[in-house]
Amino acid sequence: QLSALDTYESSYGVRQVDGYMYPSPALGLTDASGGVLTGTAQLTAAGLAALPGLKGTVPFDTGTYGYPSTVVAGTIGAAFTPWLENAAGQVLVGVYQHPSTDPQAGVAELSLTFDYNATMLQWLLLAPGLIDWVTQDTHLGLYRNYFGQDIDDNFIADNSWSSQFQCTPGATEPPDYTCPAGVANNPADTPPDVQMTAADVAYVVAWEAQTGIKLNLAFNAVGACTAPTAAAESGANCAGSVTDNGTTYTDPGQVVETAAPNDQGLVNALLADKADFNWITHTWSHEFLGCVVWQPQAVNSVTANASGGSFTAGGYNYEVTAATAYGESEPSLPQSVTVGAGGSATLSWPDATNGVGTGGTAGPTLAQEEANHTGGSGFWGYNVYRENPGTTTYGLVGQVAENPLGTTATYSFTDTGATAPGTAPGSSDTFPTATNPGIDCSSAAGSWDPASDPSGTPDASIQTEIAWDQAFAAANALPNYTPAAVVTGEHSGIENPNMPSALAATGVTTFATDASRQPNQYSLTSGSSTATSAPRYPSNIYYNASNWTDELNEYNTLYVAPGVSVGNTTYPAETGHCGASSATTCLSTPATQASLLASESRIMLSHVLANNPRVGYAHQTNLIGGSNAANGYTLLTLLNNMLSQYDAWTSTAAPLVQMTDVTEAQVLGQQSAWAKAAGSVKATETNGVVTVTNASGSPVSVPVTTPQGTTVGGAAFGQSYGGELSTW
Repeated sequence: QLSALDTYESSYGVRQVDGYMYPSPALGLTDASGGVLTGTAQLTAAGLAALPGLKGTVPFDTGTYGYPSTVVAGTIGAAFTPWLENAAGQVLVGVYQHPSTDPQAGVAELSLTFDYNATMLQWLLLAPGLIDWVTQDTHLGLYRNYFGQDIDDNFIADNSWSSQFQCTPGATEPPDYTCPAGVANNPADTPPDVQMTAADVAYVVAWEAQTGIKLNLAFNAVGACTAPTAAAESGANCAGSVTDNGTTYTDPGQVVETAAPNDQGLVNALLADKADFNWITHTWSHEFLGCVVWQPQAVNSVTANASGGSFTAGGYNYEVTAATAYGESEPSLPQSVTVGAGGSATLSWPDATNGVGTGGTAGPTLAQEEANHTGGSGFWGYNVYRENPGTTTYGLVGQVAENPLGTTATYSFTDTGATAPGTAPGSSDTFPTATNPGIDCSSAAGSWDPASDPSGTPDASIQTEIAWDQAFAAANALPNYTPAAVVTGEHSGIENPNMPSALAATGVTTFATDASRQPNQYSLTSGSSTATSAPRYPSNIYYNASNWTDELNEYNTLYVAPGVSVGNTTYPAETGHCGASSATTCLSTPATQASLLASESRIMLSHVLANNPRVGYAHQTNLIGGSNAANGYTLLTLLNNMLSQYDAWTSTAAPLVQMTDVTEAQVLGQQSAWAKAAGSVKATETNGVVTVTNASGSPVSVPVTTPQGTTVGGAAFGQSYGGELSTW
């Protein structure tokens, strides 16, 4: 088999890449010092010429092992050409040219003497160039280093984290259940909401000019059209109109609300510098567009068993919640049972329901939501709680996983009494924490936010929330904007059975989703109208932290192990709240700004360097500098950190390709269609002419990479990127 392969390579001039090989003298290399690789290596002049998308420095990710090597005497410059060397001049990548007396006569064979996987930095940086080299600059496929950054909640203020209480007291729907008793929604314990200023806008515009990055501003126009006094009204036009599919929507004009923040300077500054940003609808008022009326999880029965347990005789109370990977439904009504000594109790409940949309379409089941989401705790099912003896509080005694096929109508759990009540429910009878996606939406009519406004009720629907923002954009001539895209508040309502018709009615064809929960693209269809998702990556730069002091306190609260100090010198008794799981490893020491930047920029780079068009998102709070710029501008600090690394590794031949939600959705659609059709598309090269053939019977966009100078019908082909020409 190898003989046939060698003959094939030699006959047709096919190149070969040997991934993670032990240095072989037969290929010009001898092992010098195998071991863990750290730091960086440098491309030689030959390596730079072969990999024009790189600048020269190649970092090795944590966990890399390799074999720095020396070149066999007499082969360097003749049979062997080093591409990548460590500081000692030892080779880690190089090309061996097989001589004419070799079975692989004339074949160029490249050796990599270190390990890697698909997500390690050294592979992400080298892979595009290696593919170009081994295919001799001609192949089906292309790569780009994509980057896009959405900024949510422009024109409105956001809640603030409390480092004193290690929670967000101002959060509502749901309130922050992690706050100490009596703190959530208590004005005395709630830090003021925060918002950018005109000075922050000037700072951000200057940053954009310096970096070449244009941010995508997701805006809520209500903030530009609401002021505490008439004198404080902004210069925004708040009386615009838009007609969507025959229905006209008109903004309500400037409104005075005494409790509103005075953001006149901010609004006027953003509108004055509107050309420096891309813009996208974030709905008029950030209204929650999902379920608006919840119901307790139903329970069929609680039955006492005479045996099978270790209970002390007496009465016991239970609650059951439906659980997504991100939260819980409202608990069931308390269920009482009297158990004899040594007995047990069996609870039975129906599969959770989820209300019905205006048109009669049922809300998604727990199983359907599980199939469309990822991340979080990983648990989808039901939590069973028993009341702690002598108290009115409940603690977890068992869990029952949801049947992912959705074919189980009734679930049950038998409590033997062996497990003492543990963690309290993560929701309450006033508001659930499983809201996005939600479960146990009420079966009563109108429980899901409607697509269109009920008669005589302004701004009470998905359509008005979208259309009023569209009208504002038109009235204020926002550039770099399309009315066909929307980011709903907190990505809410995507599972709402009324959402597809609302998107169709307002002409929306792109909607944002949370890539940490729904990383894959999908569509919502109503009649002949289809809207496609644009998954967006969150980060650990939090919406409620406008400075590094709060940012680090919140991060360490979430990720430092219980009992370990979070490093807050103002409140030294504070410890971490982390709960270790299959998805989370708790920290044994608190993170610093430097360590957080290192981890978050590494995550960003893993997206940027992976031919991944998904944008990231943060919030306007992360663009606040305040009186101490060094302690603010948390997002810009992170982006500067990421960009400095990117610029140190890549050349001007591989610039960042900046994305919006719309262009992201387009590229994801192309990539998905190509992945499905690739087996039906073939390409051949004869005497320098490439012919692409599609045997699928349906049109398909094909990514093609060719050498510089390639033409199609006499015209230049594609765009130059990474030293090659490529396009769809």
